[in-house]
Amino acid sequence: REIERIKHEPIPTDELETLRNYMAGKLLSQFNSSFEMISRFKSVHLSGLDFGYYQRQLEYILSFKENDIRNVAKKYLDPSKFVEILVG
Repeated sequence: REIERIKHEPIPTDELETLRNYMAGKLLSQFNSSFEMISRFKSVHLSGLDFGYYQRQLEYILSFKENDIRNVAKKYLDPSKFVEILVG
């Protein structure tokens, strides 16, 4: 039911802002220490990316629109391709 809501119903502005803030905080928390910073930039270098990668990622997180979420949901969240796993 939630997947269908994401695909078809409007996302309240406050929820969208909460999501942006969460994602931005998660990204920025990867740079809490000098060792973490070195590790992130090492990954960028070894992946062949430029050092503006994280800046662009943050800019996107702070500016994505409701329609961007809807497009990703429609593309990747297809319940007919889900596999249900029961544990217990």
